[in-house]
Amino acid sequence: MFGECLAGHAEQFCRQMGMENFVFRRLLYDLQRRCGLHTTRHVSAEEQLAIFLQIARTGLCNSEMQE
Repeated sequence: MFGECLAGHAEQFCRQMGMENFVFRRLLYDLQRRCGLHTTRHVSAEEQLAIFLQIARTGLCNSEMQE
């Protein structure tokens, strides 16, 4: 799911994440390097950041995002 978004059209990515792909990549790099964000057994670091950004952008709680 997220891989498709990351590899998809730039405008769609920007709409969903609230930032351009290169900004997302830089933020991901900084969070991994400075804050220890890492891939877990089931969720990649990219997906973790994307989920956080979508919740932050929409204001929905986790249970609402799952629906």
